[in-house]
Amino acid sequence: MEELFTLDPSSPSGLVWKVERFSGRNKCKKQIEIGQSAGCKDNRGYWVIRVNGKSHYAHRIIWYLVHKDWPKNHIDHIDGNPSNNTVANLRLCPNDGLDNNQNLKKSKANKSGFTGVHWAKKMQKWQAQIKVNNK
Repeated sequence: MEELFTLDPSSPSGLVWKVERFSGRNKCKKQIEIGQSAGCKDNRGYWVIRVNGKSHYAHRIIWYLVHKDWPKNHIDHIDGNPSNNTVANLRLCPNDGLDNNQNLKKSKANKSGFTGVHWAKKMQKWQAQIKVNNK
């Protein structure tokens, strides 16, 4: 990946191409210029880049370029914005994403206004729940 991409905070995806890429049967049509922003957004707002026929999330490539280690677990966008691929906004989630619930947005069904708080019908009281390390 180091030979293909450079980190660039001014690029919408956070990455720019380091090489020219060609397409077509005879590889004669220039598809990508050096310095061009890499990738496009998917329908969930994540930046996706195709390399050799395989799709990669830009945030995972960025993690690799910075840490020199391909992430084995989920990479979390701290601010909840999947398009914000700045290095400071990315963190590796232990337990393959199970800890990613820390920054979930409130559900539309939430009536209390607080995450983890719900109305317990049987007791006719508000009830709060929290779980840390599956306890």
